[in-house]
Amino acid sequence: MNKALLTETLLEAEGLIKRYGKRTAVNGIGLEIRRGEVIAVIGPNGAGKSTTLDMLLGLKQPDEGRIAYWCKDYRSQVGVQLQNTPFFPGLTVTGNLKLFAAFYRRRAFARAEREAAVLGRLAGSSTD
Repeated sequence: MNKALLTETLLEAEGLIKRYGKRTAVNGIGLEIRRGEVIAVIGPNGAGKSTTLDMLLGLKQPDEGRIAYWCKDYRSQVGVQLQNTPFFPGLTVTGNLKLFAAFYRRRAFARAEREAAVLGRLAGSSTD
């Protein structure tokens, strides 16, 4: 493999800050991820891990700082392993399918909506 590809920066974050009211969940984090790297984010509960990942994935906007990606359609090329369960209990079937489909292409989102409707009919209930 070309050494230049191994050093290509895919994501660069500087000075990320996220606040919820008076509480600062993330305070000035910065990192760089290069092609071929696999990262793990570890720390105690409440350390800001999930909030940081949400910002890096574009699910939440930082209050301060910047994130630069190697391409505009980065979401279709990023893989994420969730921590505990693949489903969010506060979301409906449709909501869960839409959430995961949002990480991929629009075509996947439309398919998720169709599949959720079929599941709802099979279960005899609404999926919304």
